Amino acid sequence: METIENITVKQFIENYLIRDIGDIKEKYPYFAFLLMSVGFEFLGKCLVERDWHVDNYSKEDFCKGFETTGTEDKYNSLNLYRNLRCGLVHSLLIKDGILLSDKGNDHLLDSTISCGEFYELFKKACEKVINGEVEVKKDLYSTFFIVSKTNDSSVTGTTQTEVIV
Repeated sequence: METIENITVKQFIENYLIRDIGDIKEKYPYFAFLLMSVGFEFLGKCLVERDWHVDNYSKEDFCKGFETTGTEDKYNSLNLYRNLRCGLVHSLLIKDGILLSDKGNDHLLDSTISCGEFYELFKKACEKVINGEVEVKKDLYSTFFIVSKTNDSSVTGTTQTEVIV
């Protein structure tokens, strides 16, 4: 038996970005950094009027999403877009001058980013978007994608707007 579920943008942020990345950071902090980096870019896309799939705005979207944390000055010297987001997205490697830590808030150097601290920033940014604390340009209640679930939870196929699990 197959069930269909429409996932709104708000549900996507709550379930996939906040909940699932929160779970992932506990066991796989390195991959959580990758997902949060892309997640900041997604949040930035929520704050602009252009279509979701317009190319060549990754840096602008990431920066706009990260600005919702109010901590961009603290991280300016680290060039998070280039050294964290691009490094992880394109090669799964961080670039110049950043150290990642899986532990609480311990800071070995000023360039150390703690997964727990970074997740809290990310979670607050997500909450600001879904609670309307920043100007959102997308309809958070529109269907973002459709999930088709089968009894055995196997993936039988996907499309751009449909995820089957």
